[in-house]
Amino acid sequence: MKAKRTNWSLWSGFLLRVVAAVSYFLLFARFPMTHDFPWVNFLLFGLAVALLGLGLRRAFTNSRVYRGKVSGSVLAGASGAIPGGI
Repeated sequence: MKAKRTNWSLWSGFLLRVVAAVSYFLLFARFPMTHDFPWVNFLLFGLAVALLGLGLRRAFTNSRVYRGKVSGSVLAGASGAIPGGI
């Protein structure tokens, strides 16, 4: 029996979502180019959503290889609870 693999795209998508939510206030609000329109944060949010989607798809379609159906659903829900509007 093969060992189950960790679903890194799911975890990295969640962490990127947290970083994207916090980075505007800590870093990008200081610069005029990103202060007026937070385009970097929108790119980070988009990448986080793509990684979360890929991780959820892996967790539910290849559940024998990638573990994390429950943790994937919890992380996706927690990621959705993070305020995205800036």
